Amino acid sequence: MPSAVVTREHWINSHQGRLFAQDWTPAAAHGEPILLLHDSLGCVTLWRDFPEQLARHTGRQVIAYDRLGFGRSDPYPDALPLDFIEEEARDSFPLLQAHFDFEHCIPFGHSVGGAMAVTCAARHPQACAALITESAQAFVEQRTRDGIRAAEQEFAREGQLERLQKYHGDKAFWVLRAWVDTWLSDEFSDWTLDAQLKQVKW
Repeated sequence: MPSAVVTREHWINSHQGRLFAQDWTPAAAHGEPILLLHDSLGCVTLWRDFPEQLARHTGRQVIAYDRLGFGRSDPYPDALPLDFIEEEARDSFPLLQAHFDFEHCIPFGHSVGGAMAVTCAARHPQACAALITESAQAFVEQRTRDGIRAAEQEFAREGQLERLQKYHGDKAFWVLRAWVDTWLSDEFSDWTLDAQLKQVKW
């Protein structure tokens, strides 16, 4: 029978601002925690009840956090850099590991969060016991860019930005532009996960 789950909120200091995180921990948690990495417009809240259900049915602690600039985390101080995927593995992963005091974890990423999960496993192989991705991007596809252009037009309609403001507050416009401008930029068009995937080994 699934066990009861305790939910807690956390604030983690980084050199650029505070990260908001949340964990869901069963009463008799066992095994490595699962670390959730959200998608391009996502945040902790948009995982909805998935983290609690995952913790309840696996018996593992589940951790989710808002990347800087998203959700309840502090605003990103500038435009999103083109190496933002590598940045999460390089900068945020060690902060989360130190704060939650885990030796090993299982990164679980959705969409671009899947690319970040792969990069975490490639950069920190000794800290990642397994890897889970869902709809992860591994390169820049034309249909992805077409979909983003269509979404940009949709969000330009009256009242549509409010959908993001519900989750990101006054950072909503930055979140939208970070997604659109990065994936549609010529400088990002040749991005792939090829090098990182070659480094993921167990």
